[in-house]
Amino acid sequence: MKQFDNSLNQYYQLKKDLLIVAQKLNSCSIEEKEMYQDIVLCYSKHLKEMNKILQQKYGLNICSYKE
Repeated sequence: MKQFDNSLNQYYQLKKDLLIVAQKLNSCSIEEKEMYQDIVLCYSKHLKEMNKILQQKYGLNICSYKE
């Protein structure tokens, strides 16, 4: 159960960080925009992968996106 809690906490921390960076993307300068877009893309990919792991390992489907 502890491993499940750790995995879920990692997922939510990643999601929280993604939201923070996405907010920065909305308020950053034009010069910084590409950098923040790259960071958001990276976080999104990791979040999607974490969702797959949680689904495969624990049968938990947090996101409802179509592939």
